[in-house]
Amino acid sequence: MELIGIFFLSILVSSGFFYTLIMVMAKIGLIKIKYPQNKNFYPSVSVIIAAKDEEDHIGETLDRVLTQDYPHDKYEVILLNDASSDKTLEIAQEKAKYYDNLRVINLGVDCPYASRKKYALDVGIKSSTGEVLMFTDADCKVNKKWVRTIAQCYDEKGKVGIVSGMVTLARAKKRNLFMKIQEIDYIVVTLVASGFFGIGYPVGANGNNFSYRRSLFDKVNGFKGIEHMLSGDDDLMLDKMVKMSKCRVVFCDAYDAQVYTAPTFNLKSFINQRCRWASKNFNYQRFFLNLMYVMIWAFNVSLLFGWVFSIISPFVIPFYLGSLGLKTFLDGMIILPNLKKLKRADLMPYFLPTEIFHIPYVVFIGIVGTFGGWSWKNVAPKTDLVAAQKLQKKLSEK
Repeated sequence: MELIGIFFLSILVSSGFFYTLIMVMAKIGLIKIKYPQNKNFYPSVSVIIAAKDEEDHIGETLDRVLTQDYPHDKYEVILLNDASSDKTLEIAQEKAKYYDNLRVINLGVDCPYASRKKYALDVGIKSSTGEVLMFTDADCKVNKKWVRTIAQCYDEKGKVGIVSGMVTLARAKKRNLFMKIQEIDYIVVTLVASGFFGIGYPVGANGNNFSYRRSLFDKVNGFKGIEHMLSGDDDLMLDKMVKMSKCRVVFCDAYDAQVYTAPTFNLKSFINQRCRWASKNFNYQRFFLNLMYVMIWAFNVSLLFGWVFSIISPFVIPFYLGSLGLKTFLDGMIILPNLKKLKRADLMPYFLPTEIFHIPYVVFIGIVGTFGGWSWKNVAPKTDLVAAQKLQKKLSEK
């Protein structure tokens, strides 16, 4: 029994130490975040949006992106309609009649990539003319100065290659406990990612608010090497770019640079979304990132099942309870001071319920996401991969 307790304790302590290291690094990075604003610099910008069955959102999204406080002749918007079965294409084409800087590209059913979204973005990028490429999703809302604020984080000398921004959930009219917990979870993920930008070692980005130079995309050979992954047009691309270049990375936490995305409205959709995010685990080019996600998962596994080992080996009880307190302290250190800054101070009472929910959810997501138990736009990852491989073979035979 004592050996079982020692085994558990070794995992708890080692993963807990690594978790502490991650959160302290993120906290230091959040303090160090400084984004440049080159107010006289107006690079040409291409805003690229991939849309599939987004008739409920695409109209407002395009209106917001097309009426930016940025020189009209300095930016374009490219909308990729990914074989939508609803009125997404018709709505976008109607908008194009009134906005001469909007281009709508209609994609067919065939896709040579496992990821339809990566394929859509690749087509959009190769059709673009902008020096800076900015990305958001078809269901997102951007501020009036979004393009200006992000674009002016770049510099004339070309040293800044990647700029990411804050993403928060749009406030639903009716917000229950589940939606408030979801908001806090989303903010924590974004804050940790932004903290690592702050120390110059980015570990994650969000495709709802992501940008990089076109020259950097070309330098790393685009999506080559990650096209087999259904997800990862943001995180895996960021990892690839950081690995292959020495460009400066910037996180812009300005209010005007924020993007708001729609929340999921039920637990099934939430779990499916998070499993899709977790599917990128073990596919990063940098070893530290793969190790980081393994240790975060291991720490949460230890906390979830620690009570069992406490019964078997009572001497681990102080370490187990101390680890629960440590996680709560570290998470609170990241989230609580920033809720007011993000105008989400009303969420503070829901921090502890989120902590309780967080542990079993991370353990479950880590398993299901890694082994492909999820789908996106009604497409399962393995099904889409097989279809892509068949098409690639057909194209190579021609």
